[in-house]
Amino acid sequence: MAGVRNKPLAVGLLATAGSPTIYTCPAGHNTIVKSIYVTRQAGTVGSFKIEALRAGGAVVSIYESQSVQELAVNTAQLWIVLAPGDLLTATLTTPTIYYWVSGAELPLAG
Repeated sequence: MAGVRNKPLAVGLLATAGSPTIYTCPAGHNTIVKSIYVTRQAGTVGSFKIEALRAGGAVVSIYESQSVQELAVNTAQLWIVLAPGDLLTATLTTPTIYYWVSGAELPLAG
């Protein structure tokens, strides 16, 4: 088996308020979410939250950044394990937030 590599799971820009799904754990895999980075290019305050949801909708973990300062990078180093079909959603209350979520996808033994 090849070595497990950290890779980007979700990268993007949220420009409007809402709670879109930014990542879904693929079938046949578990995913370990390891790092979350959040930044703003302009403005001084923003609120941002990433939730890990079981496939049935139950919240299992939350990363919340109450204040994202202009040009600062908020980071979290953590371990969230997702099962196939589990989701990451991002909730934004103050536009515009850039995010980067990284981790590893591990194939299930068959």
